[in-house]
Order: sequence, then structure tokens, then C-alpha cells
Amino acid sequence: MNKLLLFLITLSTYVNLFAQEPELLNNTWYLQNLTIDDTDIFPPSNNEVQNVSATFEVTGEMNHFFSTVCESLDGTMTFDDPNSQFSYIELNQTLGEGCTDSDNADFEATYFQFYFNNAEDPFTYEIVNSEGDEMQLIITGDNGNQAFYSNTLLTSNSFSEISFKIYPNPVSETLFITLENNSIEKLNVYSINGQFIFSEKENTEQLDVSALSNGLYFVEVTTENSISIRKFIKQ
Repeated sequence: MNKLLLFLITLSTYVNLFAQEPELLNNTWYLQNLTIDDTDIFPPSNNEVQNVSATFEVTGEMNHFFSTVCESLDGTMTFDDPNSQFSYIELNQTLGEGCTDSDNADFEATYFQFYFNNAEDPFTYEIVNSEGDEMQLIITGDNGNQAFYSNTLLTSNSFSEISFKIYPNPVSETLFITLENNSIEKLNVYSINGQFIFSEKENTEQLDVSALSNGLYFVEVTTENSISIRKFIKQ
């Protein structure tokens, strides 16, 4: 009986450690942008901060999170796989010299607060598969703020150049897309589970979503050198 109980405890621990989506653990994720109170905030790209990366790993018997701007976030977590959620057991920030550039320092504070402000509640994550091997990771805090990552690192500063809006949201029939300083090459629509639904390459300023079932979806906007995602509600 004791051996059986020990086996079940060991099995439960094993499932908690390794049942997460392999894509989450097997990629380095590069921050595309934060959405804080419905405002997009883009990471810097300069000599001090080339990119902002995040990794999820299993180290020994712990699930481990690590992300760096100038200082670093280091956390341990548990996963709730059926609900695609994770919760922090512990989350810490290194205390070094920090960023010397004031814009970098301001962004770092905003980015770190995205995690610290939600650390007492579960985060929800979705992985959206794009064309080829490219994937997007969307992490949503309990307060509705989001962090968007890609497993592909762009060498340009293109993510800071794309800014688009969608309306109305919620939407019942036609979703309109407005974009500054770029032309849209393609629109992809995905379900909340990351399943591809349909694509639009011709009329990229609006989408007919009337045939969609009510629920939460993602629209992926592709320009010449960047990809960005927004969520919308069909009702």
C-alpha cells in the first residue's frame, strides 16, 4: 500500500513537471510587445537591449522561468495543463546596476511589473502556430494585460514600427483593421486554442466574421517584416 502511494505521488509530480506543451519548453521566446490597459508597448532595440527573451525550463524537480532586459526575472512555477495556466511559487528580480538608458529602464520596470502585478493569480497562456515553424506565445495576466512573444527573432526594429487597431470589439459581422506606416500583406484568424480558421490576403482592411461562432479569437496581422496579434470577441 505504501509503495503504491509513493508511486502515485511520484507519478503526479512527473505529470506536473512534464505535461506542459513541448513548444512552451523547447523554444526561446522573444518579446514582441506588451498590451497594458489596451495600450501597446514595444520593447527597445539598441546597444544596451538588443531583445527581450524568456524561457520556460524543467530544472531538476522544478519548473523554471527566466527573462532578461538589463536585470533578470527568475521564477519557479506550477502548471495547470487542462486550463493552459501557470502560477508562480516564487518570482524574483536581480538587483544589479540596471539599465543606463532611461527609456530602457522605464520599459524594464513596465515589463517586470506585468509579472509582479499578477504574480498572486494564475497566468493563462496560448501558443498560436503561424506558417512554417513560427509560433506566437500569448501570456495573459488576471488583470487582462498581455505579453506577446515569438519564437523567431527579427534582426530589425520592425516590431516598434507596427501599430494597428481593430474595431468594433466585440464584433458581430465586420471587423475593421487600421494600420499606421505599413501595408497589410495578410490576415490570419485563429481560435482561442490556436487553431487556424481562415486567411485573408485581398481585402485586408476588414474581415467578415459573421460565420464564426461566438467566442474569443485572435487576428494575426502580417506586414513585410513583422507580425502582430490582437484578440477580438465574436458575439
